[in-house]
Amino acid sequence: MRKIITPKEQMVVDKYLGNPPYKKHSLAEIGVELGVTRERVRQIRNRALYLLCKHSQEEGHGRISESDGRSY
Repeated sequence: MRKIITPKEQMVVDKYLGNPPYKKHSLAEIGVELGVTRERVRQIRNRALYLLCKHSQEEGHGRISESDGRSY
């Protein structure tokens, strides 16, 4: 199975969304841990979600949506 996103991108998405085993973190909290700005974490998150959505659509699945209604 080919990798869609990097381990770093996966960690950012998991922490942001609160996927197990992580609790939900803010962009700023993730940025402190990674040593980057909140804005850079936002960019990493958005790229990862874009790639996951693109892959999902290529596989014939629906759009990826966050709990706040935004979709990618």
